Amino acid sequence: MEPTVQEHDPSDRHHWTRLRRQDGVLPAAFPARALMAIVSSPASVASTGLAAMLGASWLFIHLVGGAGIAVPHGYYVPVLFAAVRFGRSGALVTALVAGVLAGPLTYQQVATGLAQTPSEWVTRTVAFVLVGQLVAWLFTHALASVREDACLARADRELADAIDAGQLSLRYQPVHDVASWRMVGVEALVRWDHPDGERGPFAFLPTAERSGRIHEVGDLVLRTACEQGARWQREARERGTRAPVVSVNLSSQELAAEDLVIRVRGVVEETGLDPHKLCLEVTEGALAHDIEGSAARLSLLRQLGVRVAIDDFGTGYSSLAYVHRFPADLLKIDRSFVREMEHSQRARTLVHGIVLLCGELGVTAVAEGIENDEQLRIATDMRCPLVQGFLLGRPETAAQIDARLAEPEAATADGGPAGPALSGLQRRVGGEDVRRR
Repeated sequence: MEPTVQEHDPSDRHHWTRLRRQDGVLPAAFPARALMAIVSSPASVASTGLAAMLGASWLFIHLVGGAGIAVPHGYYVPVLFAAVRFGRSGALVTALVAGVLAGPLTYQQVATGLAQTPSEWVTRTVAFVLVGQLVAWLFTHALASVREDACLARADRELADAIDAGQLSLRYQPVHDVASWRMVGVEALVRWDHPDGERGPFAFLPTAERSGRIHEVGDLVLRTACEQGARWQREARERGTRAPVVSVNLSSQELAAEDLVIRVRGVVEETGLDPHKLCLEVTEGALAHDIEGSAARLSLLRQLGVRVAIDDFGTGYSSLAYVHRFPADLLKIDRSFVREMEHSQRARTLVHGIVLLCGELGVTAVAEGIENDEQLRIATDMRCPLVQGFLLGRPETAAQIDARLAEPEAATADGGPAGPALSGLQRRVGGEDVRRR
């Protein structure tokens, strides 16, 4: 039996997530959804409904005995509808029509045939016009916010349904060691297998962050990645090889959660993954939200054996300060710098400086966004330890990574194990064995 809402502690960060699952969307979203249903209705349908409301208002007053028996306030409903759906011009026309229907065409007393005085129905018509224009003006200015709230509620509901239907899955992008060309890690990237086609993270993660569902998505990604990493770990032991490190991205909200360390430790223990085979990636922007708290939580995670990477390094305002203050095992150089390396000496110098800095600090540098041979050659010349990008492998399914790991391992220049796809990577760099450079 599903627990009731009252059985949950509202201070629980998952409380609103459970409430959305029971009621569809947050209660505050219902007015927005109703208004958007009106705004987005076809003009022909809205016009027909408007005419029906005007006719129903006139018929009601006539049946109850006239304007002297019941004041015709029901006409405000079609006036307000027109203001929301058709704007100021539609509200004006509807107010004038309502004024005529509620005035000359409506008796003061139907039984006696007594008509209304002109002052009565003119005053009423003026009120219809003023109310309609005011609502139309207010709604025009509030439309953007209302539309945004309604879209967020709809997108959040779709995302919740996708999670329930098991439509969120992971892809894994390989990370290679330049010294051996061995695939030493993978970055777990969430995808939405939507019926209309695969959707990348930027299509739904912003919605998840705004609605608070990012914790639910994050839990799913972390557990799935750890389960897959544990399976690779078991298979690697059987083959006598090394299992890849699995990297998982943390959002700013996840990093700020007080139970982050407990949650990560619980997942690692339940899945059986070696903590050293899990790497949590955080961006500089996420770190800036709570510097002291983030540093403390990351330190505790590293004490568990979990690796920590600073992602998109170089894009923040105080990048070097983050390296100094936050415990990190890896530094992932932002792809914007890597992309400029082949065209800009300044960019090459900057990236080279970051690689040297990482070496001095005992932090492993990762060049992200390697997309062509020249970028790979430059990164190799700089002796950047790890590289990642479309040139070396696009995000792949777990089965595709399985095939990579199952390939026979070649030998490196010094006779050691190299890992899958060595010869292919060597051919990427103009036929030269860049490991000898």
